[in-house]
Amino acid sequence: MLELNTCLRTVVEGEIDSREALRRGLDRRPEVAHDVDVWVNAWRARVTMVRIAADESHASGAPGAGHESAAAADLLARHVARLARSTGVRLDYGALRKVELPSADIVTRRFIGFGGSMPAAPLLPPLWNWVPIWRAAHTPLP
Repeated sequence: MLELNTCLRTVVEGEIDSREALRRGLDRRPEVAHDVDVWVNAWRARVTMVRIAADESHASGAPGAGHESAAAADLLARHVARLARSTGVRLDYGALRKVELPSADIVTRRFIGFGGSMPAAPLLPPLWNWVPIWRAAHTPLP
């Protein structure tokens, strides 16, 4: 009962904070719009990845690859490699070496009602596993 009461209190506090933020117009601030856009883009990317893996799974007859699994990641990588070949993708390795990636020394989780939690920022897996497949198609055979 105590745990339920604590969770319910957290939900109510969040709802009160949200209503106050809306009353003050904080939802129209650029940084809030940016944060919402980051999540929307992450969700769209995840849905697209799962859909492509499911389509590839169906086309190839591979069982059970329509979910986020190693098989789905492999199907997705092969699909992206085919797209890269068909569109003439070229990688500028010199420019890639100069790209600065922000480090993530800490991952923050937000706690939501009834014991749930979620990352404070979306976490997408690195999607570079298509490069070796794409590169293999360009490697001349002996």
